[in-house]
Amino acid sequence: MKIKLFLLTCITLLIAMPVQAKLIALYDFEEPGAVDVVGNVETGEVFGNPSHIQINHPVLGITNYAYELDGNDYFKIPLDINPKNYPQLTMGAWICLEKKKNLVTEQVISHDNGGYDRSLCFDFRADDYDEPGWSAFAGDGKVLGDIMQSEGKWDFVAVSYNQEEKTVLLFANGKCLKKENVVLGEGNDFTLIGANPINNVMEYFSGIIDDVFFYDKALDESEITYIMNNGVSYRANPFAIKLPVKPSSDKRKEKLDKIKYNLYQKGKQ
Repeated sequence: MKIKLFLLTCITLLIAMPVQAKLIALYDFEEPGAVDVVGNVETGEVFGNPSHIQINHPVLGITNYAYELDGNDYFKIPLDINPKNYPQLTMGAWICLEKKKNLVTEQVISHDNGGYDRSLCFDFRADDYDEPGWSAFAGDGKVLGDIMQSEGKWDFVAVSYNQEEKTVLLFANGKCLKKENVVLGEGNDFTLIGANPINNVMEYFSGIIDDVFFYDKALDESEITYIMNNGVSYRANPFAIKLPVKPSSDKRKEKLDKIKYNLYQKGKQ
């Protein structure tokens, strides 16, 4: 009977096990430069003269460091986020804008080569345009957005790409927008933080940026909300973050009930 109870417990845990997503890279900017603290990506290059400043962390409430970009600074990191390498990808950061922006396009994270490739940005060209706000490129000249910006306080922004399901999910400060039937092409084989790789465009970002992250999974709204509320942790396990357990589907519940019933019947024999 003890063995059966043990097996039942193991099966239950397996069915309800938290999803894990690999943290590809994290730039927490505690040290100067474009350093991936996870250690998967080689140190990047710094262009311009960004200010390495002390801040009060938006989630942890502790004093740490971030970078302030003035519209001429950016980082180039040797991370190839093309769909062929990462069919699923989530990337984001914490951003603080001193003043609200107007009709501008400024890139937070981008590997665009002109095809509106994977990019998280501030833009005004979304299909459902209301006012300039947080946006994401969705291929073929399309922009998903805009989610309202804050002024003088931290915004948490992220975008989740799923090439397999043809979806793009934009998230900012708890608000979520989704676009379907999206297939993105190949962009550059490197990524910029704070600018667009297209030489004659650039689309420099100006503002404070911290904790730029990349995951190898297309996180959903609840998973991204978890990161927004808890921050990105890599020290306990540098390769994965435990995300909240999703409610079991009806099919999983039926399967679990069937297993329990079969064990019960065998216990009666």
